[in-house]
Amino acid sequence: MHERRWETSGAAVGIEAGGAIAAVWLLLENSYPTAIYKVVAFEITPGVHWLSLVLVAAVLAIAALVVSRGAPGGRLRMLSKAWSPLLLNLLIVARALAGIEPLYLEPLILSVSVGAALGLSVYMALGVRAQGPPVQGRVWLVAILAVAALAGWWFYDVQDGMLDGRAYGWRDGGLYYARVKNTAQAEGFLQETPAREPFYDHFGPGLAALVPAWFLWRSYRIVMAAQAAALALLGPAVYLYARGRGARGPAAFLLGAGALFHPSVSQLAYSFSYGFHPITLAMPLVVVSIHFWEKRRWWLFAAAALAAVSMEETVLPLYVGLGAVSFMWDMRGGWSLRRRWAGAVLGGVSVALFLVITKLIMPAVAGQEYFQMAKYAHLGEGFLDVLASPVLEAQAFWGLLLAKRSIVFTALLVGSAAFLPLFAPRQLLYAVVVFVFVMLLENENVKNISFWYQSLVVAAWLAAAAAGAVRLGSERRLGAAAAMAACALVLCHFHGLMPFSRITMAFQRPASAQARAATAELMRIAEGTPRDARVLATMREAMLFADARVRPVDEWDGLADADLAVLDPRSAWGQDPARTREAFEALISSGAYVIEPVEGVWVLVRRDADR
Repeated sequence: MHERRWETSGAAVGIEAGGAIAAVWLLLENSYPTAIYKVVAFEITPGVHWLSLVLVAAVLAIAALVVSRGAPGGRLRMLSKAWSPLLLNLLIVARALAGIEPLYLEPLILSVSVGAALGLSVYMALGVRAQGPPVQGRVWLVAILAVAALAGWWFYDVQDGMLDGRAYGWRDGGLYYARVKNTAQAEGFLQETPAREPFYDHFGPGLAALVPAWFLWRSYRIVMAAQAAALALLGPAVYLYARGRGARGPAAFLLGAGALFHPSVSQLAYSFSYGFHPITLAMPLVVVSIHFWEKRRWWLFAAAALAAVSMEETVLPLYVGLGAVSFMWDMRGGWSLRRRWAGAVLGGVSVALFLVITKLIMPAVAGQEYFQMAKYAHLGEGFLDVLASPVLEAQAFWGLLLAKRSIVFTALLVGSAAFLPLFAPRQLLYAVVVFVFVMLLENENVKNISFWYQSLVVAAWLAAAAAGAVRLGSERRLGAAAAMAACALVLCHFHGLMPFSRITMAFQRPASAQARAATAELMRIAEGTPRDARVLATMREAMLFADARVRPVDEWDGLADADLAVLDPRSAWGQDPARTREAFEALISSGAYVIEPVEGVWVLVRRDADR
């Protein structure tokens, strides 16, 4: 009797909702950085607290509306049961009230509790009618395409805003754009500079697909647009995968939308200040290729997989994992070698192709050995040493793989998908090879929600999340999809990407009015600079002059031969400030330059330059 009175009273609902709202408030009061989850102080955008409360309140209101409509009797009892996961948020409240330092897992607790509450609300309200009334599939297809279009616009706008604040720099955006531009101008196929041979760092012939776009839009903004479009296409790709596994429109739509909210997708628009990486172009192709692989549509799989691999050779380890898992765990069941031959072939071909590219093609073209394995020097000197490291370098191998930061980072990646990938273990393991290599990187910045190293893992796990939701059955499918969308949305907001979210990283802070005015003036100068002009610039400014013959200061050869120099003496990103001052003094002492006044930046124009 006592338990029934508790359930049917409004006290349970009030405590649970109050705990969730208090947790949001207290969590954001103790501002977290999200780069690598170190607890340090960062600025908070004014007014963000009430916006955060509105976000969570909206999620809870939707859950309440669904429950009340689906259960005319015992609404409070159902609401109390559905919202019971929100009691987890009392841990955050208790920690904050006790004055204990913020915990790494609190953002995960917050997002998962809200996601679970919403998922349970949908499930309990609709029951066996979890998929809702029949709606034409094309309606949901149009809906996910519309959401993807909005996401793509926002991803581009984020990069554009970073450019205005000079937080979007030459590396890697400018370097990859230079490869596209030089290819279009017949100055070397994907050649970055005359001093660097193609494929010196990565094998990415697929980047040439952007060359036709350059003739239509001769601007460095094409790499920004390409990245935004690729990230946005993840939504429709996951939608396609979910529909192919039997999910009906509403669930597939929520899974696709949840993919776009996933922090490691949305934050790639920031990309840790580098701005662009071709691996992002491979992410939707990876999801589509997994879809065709599981459907055994071999030619379509081959086309999608080769397109993904063409963006970077590091995609191949994912297909090694896909082949190995399919070999050991046949998608049709059973242990017949005849049924598993496709996995063996895929794994073998992927390993062979990776070795051919890294041992033969890249050294032959670039004139140097494949140096990416140097990132694993702590495990050995070559491929074989790294493969043997679980035994020969057991302490380093297992120490990195099982480190606290690795575990927390893994939980954040999976938790953003409402832990649904855990319900599809085969799909979860597709990315095992890539996942292990990412966790073994010694650089602490790698385990970063806004870096690209985990991009392929995230792409595979988004497909696994859809497979996991489908595996839960038709009664729970829509609730699981709603939970994923809610988890991803809350964490996306927490990580600072949404239009109403707070700033989470130093370089994301809005530039001052003076800095933006200076950038606008530099853009005006850039527009009037001939494309064949030689420009010397610091890293942040070099991107603005990417359509000219720009060189960053770290590649300066000491000569006063530039037509224009744009040097920010305050910038220490990508170059030594002492080097910047050295270049400035050398150009001034040559007597060949005059200074144009721009706020905080040295703009030196050659006296005889044609501008």
